[in-house]
Amino acid sequence: MKKLLVLLLALAMVLSALVSCDLLEGNLRSDEDEEEEEERTTKRPSKETATPVTEGLSEALTEILRDTAEETKTFDDAVAETIFFETLAPETMAPETIAPETMPPETMPPETMPPETEPATEAITENLWGDPGFSNVRFDGFELVFLTRDEGEWSTREIFAEGYQAHQDTLSEAVYTRNSHIYDEHGVIVKEYRVSTGEIYTKVRNEAYAPTGDFHAVISNVTDALNFTNNTLICNLSSEEASAINFTNSWWDQDFVESMTIADRVFFANGDLLTCDDDATFALMFNKDLATERKLPDLYKVVTSYQWTHAKFYEYQQQAFCDLNSDGVLSYDQDILSYVDSLDGQYSLFIGAGLRLVSKNPENGELEWSFNVERATDVTDSARAILGHKSFVSINDLATANELSLTEVGERYFGGNHAVFFGDVLHSVRRMRGFDIDFGILPYPMYDQQQGGYKSFMHSAGSVLSLPQSAKRNMETVSTMIEIMACYSQNTVTKAYYDELLTTKNGRDEASEPMIDLILNTREYDPAYYFGWGSAYPSLIGAFDPSSNTHMSSASKKLSMSVSRHMDRTIEKIDRIYSELEYGY
Repeated sequence: MKKLLVLLLALAMVLSALVSCDLLEGNLRSDEDEEEEEERTTKRPSKETATPVTEGLSEALTEILRDTAEETKTFDDAVAETIFFETLAPETMAPETIAPETMPPETMPPETMPPETEPATEAITENLWGDPGFSNVRFDGFELVFLTRDEGEWSTREIFAEGYQAHQDTLSEAVYTRNSHIYDEHGVIVKEYRVSTGEIYTKVRNEAYAPTGDFHAVISNVTDALNFTNNTLICNLSSEEASAINFTNSWWDQDFVESMTIADRVFFANGDLLTCDDDATFALMFNKDLATERKLPDLYKVVTSYQWTHAKFYEYQQQAFCDLNSDGVLSYDQDILSYVDSLDGQYSLFIGAGLRLVSKNPENGELEWSFNVERATDVTDSARAILGHKSFVSINDLATANELSLTEVGERYFGGNHAVFFGDVLHSVRRMRGFDIDFGILPYPMYDQQQGGYKSFMHSAGSVLSLPQSAKRNMETVSTMIEIMACYSQNTVTKAYYDELLTTKNGRDEASEPMIDLILNTREYDPAYYFGWGSAYPSLIGAFDPSSNTHMSSASKKLSMSVSRHMDRTIEKIDRIYSELEYGY
């Protein structure tokens, strides 16, 4: 009897297996079995019309099958699962073949888990981030803190954003996205310690003498960074300790690093990590509608054909102004002026003409006086013509006369359709986008076509990065993350910054994008300007004033000695104090 029951049980299990998995639909058959099965299946009823398995069996057998149904189902499932996983080829068992939604949350692959920072990261693709060379590096839990500027419109915007929902503007979204990616990929939390500009020097000085570790990097203007350098308050970024920072990479402004390397050391830098250095770069805006009305040519083509010179600018200046009320007096709020600018814009005429006071000797790499007096004399004559034209107005003068800020005066001139050309920093472009005018962006003109290229001027208000002396405690981590952060900023923060500059009320100013590229890629950095050696720049720029009697030849003789003396003292001091710090002598 027991044998019969065992036989019946085995038969039941086989029959049930045929029904539940149909021998796995032939997945386990050999080629010959498949041919035989194909012949059999042509005679097999469809599932809808198939005869029940128990039909025609005795009541006793049916009852036995019913009583053992649960045991049989369990056995069938176990057998089927075993056969399935033992016989499938390994390559068909890759994790991606299992639908993620069928997996318990704790076993889901990380890439399928919804990110915590979902709004900022869902549209990001891997190629957006570039390759900083540290793809597998993690410093889990490390908080990278930047000391940043709280200075109204010049406040640091590109380092930290509190949250996606609180910052809907393009740049803040990009900053938040980048920082979220840094946390996901490297475990590092980016923070900022924001103080007023007047406090930054004190904070960095105190950190040098009584380290707190409250911050690891500093974002300051160039003037403060130079004061840090003169007092050994910051690190040498070109040291072996900071070798993770590679200034040959495209996300650093290599011209700035090369020009501002002092005593064979790099103390501060700019590049894609920052946007305030771009904000402080001068450009010429032009009113497109007024330029058309005054019959000016396609100014973009004038620039790209390298015809944009002092002479051309003066020619268009004469053509552009218009005394609308015919009273014989050009008024900023009644007529059309050709050109308005600040006194700082005169530096752009100087630098834009290819002039500088100090350059590096290509043979020995040392800084030396390199002022071209003959060229400067010619440039002075053309600058006096441009600035002395009756249709030019300095917004400095009007700001004083009307008790307004430079920003307010510039906006009233240019934003009110009363000026064809407006010279100011790129930071002003964003403000002007709020006005109902259609304008484009140009570089300042060259002096002549023989110059060979355009040159742009960055004001010392621009931001730079430096590291306090206390960063040496975590230099490997800090320098590595600075390099990573700069790389990740190239296609996120910089792109968002361009979007802000180019976004108008009615769309996007696509034609100005290559002009912004040209402006930012041709910046000229003269240490004599930033260090203020011999107060030479204000003296020489003052010669551009149409009422000035200064002759460049006589002025340069006096200034060359003063600049050279101050320059040598600065280099000698920095080399000495940093050698003592680094080598003990």
